[in-house]
Amino acid sequence: MAIVACCALAWCCGHSAMAADANATPVAWLGDTSEADNSSLIAFSSSGEGSITVAFRAQGGPPEYTPATVIADAGVDGSPFSGDYTAAGVVGLSFRITGDGHVPRFPAVVLVGKKSGRLWYNPRVTVSSVAGEVATNNVSFDLSAGWATDVSGDLAAMWQQDLQDVGMIGVRLVQQGLEAQSFTLDDFRLADKNGFITPPADMSPLEKALWAAFGVKSLDQLTDAQKKQDLDGDGMTDINEILSESDPNYANSIFAADIVPTGDTDGITIKWACVAGAKYTVFRSQDLTGGFHALTEAVDILAMKTGYMTYKDSSATGEGPYFYKIVKK
Repeated sequence: MAIVACCALAWCCGHSAMAADANATPVAWLGDTSEADNSSLIAFSSSGEGSITVAFRAQGGPPEYTPATVIADAGVDGSPFSGDYTAAGVVGLSFRITGDGHVPRFPAVVLVGKKSGRLWYNPRVTVSSVAGEVATNNVSFDLSAGWATDVSGDLAAMWQQDLQDVGMIGVRLVQQGLEAQSFTLDDFRLADKNGFITPPADMSPLEKALWAAFGVKSLDQLTDAQKKQDLDGDGMTDINEILSESDPNYANSIFAADIVPTGDTDGITIKWACVAGAKYTVFRSQDLTGGFHALTEAVDILAMKTGYMTYKDSSATGEGPYFYKIVKK
């Protein structure tokens, strides 16, 4: 007899549990050239979601001072990049820089306290001298990790005050020499003690759903307790609902497919609620990570009356497990 696991079923293939986090990386960047001698030498552009490119034009005469600062989510309501980092458990920042082989002068992470207006900077930023090579930077928010300010006073007290009231955070770059050069920043994320608070923008739908539900990016990172978690109490684990494209937050919107005990050893019979005139397709999977596939002989089955309908999957004769999903047309 086949070993069967029957999953809860989506009314249709809902994707609300798969929605991307709008704050995965900055939704907007502000380029600031207010410190530059000649702002026309600096240009900003985006090369993809959550990324920002800073380009410095070639200089022909005596070198002009060209600082360029890019600020994450400047003016964006609800952005995780401003506000109380301490209360949010933020302990660090991670981002990537890819250049064209030049290394900018004085690269630094900058942070400004909203009420105090104090500017803090951390020069422990690495940029590769190899064109196209990605340099990943991880910057701690521990004061001793390289943070400094030009304001005198009790640094520890001021730092803690400003971490509780961050007005802006970004990266400051200065052109090195007279040659044209460009640098792209992406994967700009905050982190707490357990990992990233804001996930990267390039995650797959499955990775985003796992991140939203469990704070991990892969199935093998789930604990045994997480694998058994069933927050809505509908009998199907949250991870199986994610894998079957259901939404664990809406128990009332899903079917439960019941196994019909028949005594047969040559297949599995399942039963589900139906509405007269609707058509239903039976999908099956033996490995949820590989997705569901419609059973050829169970596509658009017409319900003749409201109540229940059944389908015998005669091909389910192996060891299993078998997972089923019913989709209403």
